[in-house]
Amino acid sequence: MADDPIESTENYNLLQTNLSNYILNEIGVDVQDHESSSRSSFTAADIALDPLSVLSQAFDSALSTNIVEGKVSAGYYAIVLLAFADGPSGAPACKAVIPGLHDSMGNPFSVTDENERAMMISHCPTFVFEDGLTAASSPLVPGSVIKVAFDNPYNYWTSGIIEKVIRGKPKVLPEYAESIGGVKELFDDATKWVGAFFLGDSNFTPRQKTYNGQIIENGKLPAALLTAVDTAYSKPGRVITAAAPDFNAMAQAFHQKFGVKFPLNGGYRFFETQVKIWNDPKKVNAAGKKLGAKPGTSNHGWGVAVDVTLRDKNGKNYYESDYYKWMLSSQKYFVNPAWAMKGGSKEEAWHWEWAKKAANGL
Repeated sequence: MADDPIESTENYNLLQTNLSNYILNEIGVDVQDHESSSRSSFTAADIALDPLSVLSQAFDSALSTNIVEGKVSAGYYAIVLLAFADGPSGAPACKAVIPGLHDSMGNPFSVTDENERAMMISHCPTFVFEDGLTAASSPLVPGSVIKVAFDNPYNYWTSGIIEKVIRGKPKVLPEYAESIGGVKELFDDATKWVGAFFLGDSNFTPRQKTYNGQIIENGKLPAALLTAVDTAYSKPGRVITAAAPDFNAMAQAFHQKFGVKFPLNGGYRFFETQVKIWNDPKKVNAAGKKLGAKPGTSNHGWGVAVDVTLRDKNGKNYYESDYYKWMLSSQKYFVNPAWAMKGGSKEEAWHWEWAKKAANGL
């Protein structure tokens, strides 16, 4: 039986505005009551009169309530943002947000900019199923509610385990997830869930490289290797850390020349996003060629490529744009590859790559 339209609309609004109430509406659990029952509370007077006692009680409380059979287990309720097939341990995993613990970050479900939302999601903790059987019988989609435990009781931003799937199929699928290949199909037909845990089935394998002594995969770079660009001079995005100084220098020079922020329209690109672009029949150029590189091979997946919105103040765009002409002649940090230039094999005026990528093993 289909969800009541009013209920679905209400829950979609809650997903964007109040994550605690979303969980309450999905599974009937008040996470505020749950958290208050598992944490000691102290007044300002307690802290002022006997700070050592307060510290001792807090420490004892953390140890007694959080550690179960060697695992940190506060029984937190989390909302799935993304699910993917190959987590850090090789088991199915997901990125999830916990109301109350991650409020300082903001609400990823309410963010409309795809790059900003991707950055927020990348900063959220990763939770992994402990065994494949549990994962196969309890598939997830964005909006699913799970119960999790952290590996470290004092760090709510790294990793943990999925103790239980409370609601695998939410009442309503988040709007941003509907366009991701495979997710809508999983949501509509539960029989397709097993074996299609990832955000759209993919026959592609990310290319690997050895970088600074570690093996990295295209579109699956560790967050520690990426750096947010300087938003004083550029629109937000991320590039590989080694390229960040050059990008910021270019953006600052652009800002000084044109008086506007550098029009960054895409930097580092997740493998999942590469698959989505590749599978989208609308993502083709005038010649009918796919706009994205084969998933797992993109220079965006190494964090060394950026896309630029080129329409200038006079309305000129692409190769005729003042922005493009300046990029081509007045900076040396990023280059428009020969294949992407006018008359090249795949004209993409907006695509620029870090000039030092080869010298840095990328």
